[in-house]
Order: sequence, then C-alpha cells, then structure tokens
Amino acid sequence: MKTDRPFFKTLINVLGLMSPKVRTFYLLGLFLGVIDAACYSVRPLIFKFMLNKLQMGYENFTEEIVYPCIIGAAVISLFYYPSAYFFHIFCASSIAKFLNQLRMRLYDHVQSLSGDFFMRNKIGEISSRMNTDLEAMNGGLGGIMGLVWSIFVMSLSLVQIYMINWRLSILLTIHLVIIGISARVYLPGIRQLSRISRD
Repeated sequence: MKTDRPFFKTLINVLGLMSPKVRTFYLLGLFLGVIDAACYSVRPLIFKFMLNKLQMGYENFTEEIVYPCIIGAAVISLFYYPSAYFFHIFCASSIAKFLNQLRMRLYDHVQSLSGDFFMRNKIGEISSRMNTDLEAMNGGLGGIMGLVWSIFVMSLSLVQIYMINWRLSILLTIHLVIIGISARVYLPGIRQLSRISRD
C-alpha cells in the first residue's frame, strides 16, 4: 500500500484545518522567517566591505570604514532582531493553538463514536493515535519553520558565493544536488519505515 503523500498537498491540507486567525499568524511568522534569513545572510557583506577597505589602505579609517559599517549593522539589526523574535513567537504560538484546537476536535469526535467502534479498536491504539500523531504534526509544523529559514539562507548564501568565486560555487552546487537526489531517493523509504514503526 502506498503511504507516501506529496509534501505540499499535505501542508495545504494541514493549513486548511487551521482556523483563519491561527493560519494567518503562522503564515505571517513564516514570512518574518524569510526576512530573518535575509538579514542573517547579508551580515557577512559588512565584514567583506570592511576587509576590502582595509586592504586598500588605512586612510580615513573612521569615515570610510567604521561609520558605514556601524550604519549598515544598525539598519540590518532594525529588521533582523524584531523579525527573528516574532518569527518564533508567531509560529510557536499558532502551532500550540492549532494543536490545542485539533486535540479538542479529536476528543469530541471520539466521544461521538459508537460503542461498536470501541469494541473493534483497542483503547491504547486510539490513545496512541491521538497523542503520537499530534506530536508528529507538532514536529512537522516546527520543522517547516527551520526548513523555510534554511532554504532562504542557503539560497542567498549561494548567490553571494557565486559573486565571490564561481568555480567554488559550482563545486558546492554539485554537492547540494547530490544531497538533494539522495534525499529524494531515501526519504520515502524512511517515511514508510517511520509509519510502520508508529503503527
């Protein structure tokens, strides 16, 4: 029996289970995660600017190096720290509220089932489904936070590396492609084994 499901279809189904308010906060948190990733990725450009200026000479060190770096760091921090904070706050709180709502809906649904259902299914299995699957959903939604952040950091960093040394970037790209192909090949089997283990 095929147990693998498309990632984006599953994600859309999960988002559809959320209330509009919770879904809005979760998506807003992910958007702030993108801003956080962008600010995190451009910070090395300040050090690049500083080192390049130092290599050219020490004249006007304060005016040409220190002041621009301070201003650049301040502007980045103005976006970086609030976005990083609210990224985690919005996503974590919306996940907690969603799981609480879903847990209540599951409890009400189980309470409405007939006695014949409980005769055919073990109480331990029902309890395990409610607890283990909700924990798995908690980990999945939390993992999407890290996935979105990592994808944007890696993409922006790869662009910067291409601007610095395109030959080294090609080697890195080949390495990432190999990792992606390996994940595509092995992850479905790992997911199936995980589902069998949970069952």
